[in-house]
Amino acid sequence: MLTGQFHKVAPMVTKYIKVSTKGSADIIDITPQLTKILEEENLKDAVMFVSVIG
Repeated sequence: MLTGQFHKVAPMVTKYIKVSTKGSADIIDITPQLTKILEEENLKDAVMFVSVIG
């Protein structure tokens, strides 16, 4: 049995960004793209998971 207060669950949002690299050791700062997503979704308090393919 569950007891106590329950908090509203925030919706999950999925977004994609595409970045081209010069090779396997290339490092690209994607902070501006991630910040833009947070601003567009009007998220003030969130957890962001980033996954890289390739």
